[in-house]
Amino acid sequence: STTDLIVYAKTLELLRSAPSESLDKNGRHIEIHKVTLGDQVIPFRWQEDIQTAMVVPLPAPVGPGQSVTVEIAFTLNLPNRQGRWGWYNDTTSLANWYPILAYYDECGWKPAPFVAWHQPFYNEAGVYSARLTLPCDQKVASTGTIVHEEDAGGGYKRLEIVGCCARDFTIVCSHRFVEYVGQAGRAKVRVLCFPEYEWAARKMLATACEAIPDYNRWFGVYPYDEFDIVQGQFPWNGNECSGLIMIDERVFAVPRIGEMYLEHLISHETLHQWWYNVVGTNGFCETFMDESVVAFYTARRLQSKFGKNARWLQYKRGFEWLPNIHHDTYLLNGMYGTLGRGEETATVQPLPGFGNVVTLFSMTYDRGAKILAMVEERIGPEAFYDFMKVVYSKYQFRVLHVKEFQTELEAYTGRSWDDFFKTWLWGTGMADWAVVSVDAEPTDSSRTSWRVTTVCRQRAEFTEPTTLGFKFTPDGPYELRLPVCPGGPAIDMNDPPGRSETLPDGSVRVTVILPRKPVQISVDPDQIQPEREPANNHWKPVINWRFTPLYTNLDETDLTTMYDRWNVTAGPWVGSNGAYFGNRGYTGLRIGAYRTQQFKGGTYLAYNMDDRDIVVGADAMLDHWPLPYTQVGAQFDHSLTPDTADRRVDRGRIFGRYIIHYTPSLYLDQMEFVELYGRYDNEFWRDNYQVKDGLERYDDSAALGIRYQRFYYVPYWNPEAGYQFYCSYEYGMPILGGDESFHRTEGQFAFVWGLPEWTGWLSQTRLAFRLYGGASLPDNGEMFWLGGPSYLRGLDRGDRQGSLVWIASAEWRFPLWCDLDYDLCGRLARVKDIWGAAFYDVGDIYINGQSVDGVAHSVGLGLRLDMAFFSFVERMTWRLDVAKVVNSDDPFQVWFGIQQAF
Repeated sequence: STTDLIVYAKTLELLRSAPSESLDKNGRHIEIHKVTLGDQVIPFRWQEDIQTAMVVPLPAPVGPGQSVTVEIAFTLNLPNRQGRWGWYNDTTSLANWYPILAYYDECGWKPAPFVAWHQPFYNEAGVYSARLTLPCDQKVASTGTIVHEEDAGGGYKRLEIVGCCARDFTIVCSHRFVEYVGQAGRAKVRVLCFPEYEWAARKMLATACEAIPDYNRWFGVYPYDEFDIVQGQFPWNGNECSGLIMIDERVFAVPRIGEMYLEHLISHETLHQWWYNVVGTNGFCETFMDESVVAFYTARRLQSKFGKNARWLQYKRGFEWLPNIHHDTYLLNGMYGTLGRGEETATVQPLPGFGNVVTLFSMTYDRGAKILAMVEERIGPEAFYDFMKVVYSKYQFRVLHVKEFQTELEAYTGRSWDDFFKTWLWGTGMADWAVVSVDAEPTDSSRTSWRVTTVCRQRAEFTEPTTLGFKFTPDGPYELRLPVCPGGPAIDMNDPPGRSETLPDGSVRVTVILPRKPVQISVDPDQIQPEREPANNHWKPVINWRFTPLYTNLDETDLTTMYDRWNVTAGPWVGSNGAYFGNRGYTGLRIGAYRTQQFKGGTYLAYNMDDRDIVVGADAMLDHWPLPYTQVGAQFDHSLTPDTADRRVDRGRIFGRYIIHYTPSLYLDQMEFVELYGRYDNEFWRDNYQVKDGLERYDDSAALGIRYQRFYYVPYWNPEAGYQFYCSYEYGMPILGGDESFHRTEGQFAFVWGLPEWTGWLSQTRLAFRLYGGASLPDNGEMFWLGGPSYLRGLDRGDRQGSLVWIASAEWRFPLWCDLDYDLCGRLARVKDIWGAAFYDVGDIYINGQSVDGVAHSVGLGLRLDMAFFSFVERMTWRLDVAKVVNSDDPFQVWFGIQQAF
């Protein structure tokens, strides 16, 4: 459906992939020739409510202990698209590609509906064998083991793949693959990829050869003689299959400083051989049962190897000051975005209930792993380790459901876990332990004994027992942990002497006698529980102080700051003030504060690169306040030097907005919002500045306005289709030094359209159109400009100004070099594609009802570089436009920028 296509396109955009590379609109690609039972051809149909479910009515029921053999003859047409199956970039992929028997239990057949943005598979294990005929130059990764190869003639070869018990059967092949081989116990480990990715391949091989023995000890021995890691062509990072994992080519292209990410991803996907393949799950309804387990143990493995909260980016010596990503922040920053937007859901539910892949990751991978950590804390690490081995052994090549997992846990521990599962797995909510007060007093004059009383309180929906941790050195560990058990009987302790008790208001008071005064006290010190507000777990606020020799916008993101505390950064600054303040460029000095999904702000002394003056200023933005989908912000600049127009300008802006749809981009303004704002401009002109007779220059203005924006381009960095629309109105008032009242309104509508396939080569090109207009009163005020990089590109910004303006544009965008994949700066950046553009802008501007120099006709050519950063983290289009007004003597204009002009 159209709705599904939009959802899939936006999901691909979130994964930094263009929809045209993966979306296929041609419907069902499988052609069923016949279905036979012995010599009898039997009918089949597609299930009406699940179009991927094929129903084959049997002539007679199959009784207990009986079996039948049904043969399906079919042809699968592979699209030239990225994905689990298809062909793309010299690679053929076949994963989840054939008819597979639906799961069956006492309630009947359970075919799983298809959900493109995750893995909804609900498969019984089966025994597979295959004969595969393909060109001789193809190198193959597959489920099972290739035991025989023979020449099939005509440039083809025939492979025989032995049968094995597996959850699926997958084949990936390419003539460009090279093979790297290692050993993990009795299992041969292979990595197949393009030759240019040798470094990444060897890193993945080493990781798998280390991880497999770990998982063998934790759960049971890997069941096959071979394990393959193969380069795939699909727009998400990793995909588990039986006996192999597919890794997105973009992951192979990760720069070397990101090797910790490779360690994480390979550890995660490899572990799915134990949890998904050997122990099967209901991927449509109970993603928790494999993804939460895998996320929990992947984090455990990396913490045991690299330490808790290790830095992920491995910079060369001397560059360690650059912004980094910490392990815990990478795992949990997405969950706090989901919580901030108020989009949390239950952890166990059918995939459509999550709504999108972001919420699924937050609630299942992130929150789900925390739930398992709470189980471990309740029964103890050694018992939990033993319990998971017992479960794995019992459910090998069966399907483990959440109810069965609960039953096994109750049998192992001898007590009911019903409340825990109802609350944490089937319920919606979080924990939020906070330290309310601490009273530390010496008990004698020698100060060798301290009475410390701590009150902590649970402020969120769910209450879970925890511990209170005590530090005695600033950088040391928590040397003492005491129980915090709300609602239960008081606990008296002897070593050290103390008492933990629940107060009438539900708070927990812990009193303890210590030999010295602690420097820090924290509730849930090991961050076991999914906390709604982790920063309030401490007695003394924890702040991440950081000085950097180069402060950029990368220092103020959820990924590059610590999620559980305030982050304060200072240093020489090159950056912008954010999309919500107009993305003005600055260079100077800044000290800023950042709190994940809550606050971003700072103060600065800097050169304003847009207006070319030196300013002192401050900015602040509150996110998800006062409501989940709202933002409030303010900025003020005081000019210290004249700008390019020989004027000094003080500027202030305050806004409050309701966000309808968030942007997936790390740098663009929100996709759709309504905003109320106020702005103030105070201009100080040189003494001899003269305004033309009859015109009004607003030296000082104050205004209130409203703005609506909808940015529905897909993908946002180089649109293939979609539209954008914005409109605004503001009323200027003679307050705060404003000279007089005025009215100002403007708006723009633009759209991009890809040409249909019947146009041949032209179908790879795109047409874009734009109509912009603005009007103001009184009509003698210079409220708009006609020229500029996003307006009429043949004129400079200051060439023509007026009170009424209109612009129409048409642009033809055409590929010059697709799939270039040219790496820069050690693969920190990659030029994906090069595009050209030919455009025509026409417009006019008026003042006092008269045209300023007539209608301007501008033509130009442009160059577009489609760039990827850190392989798959962000995409951006760098733009160069050269334009000339053809009906005037105005000079050529050259513009640089990011994103398309409209």
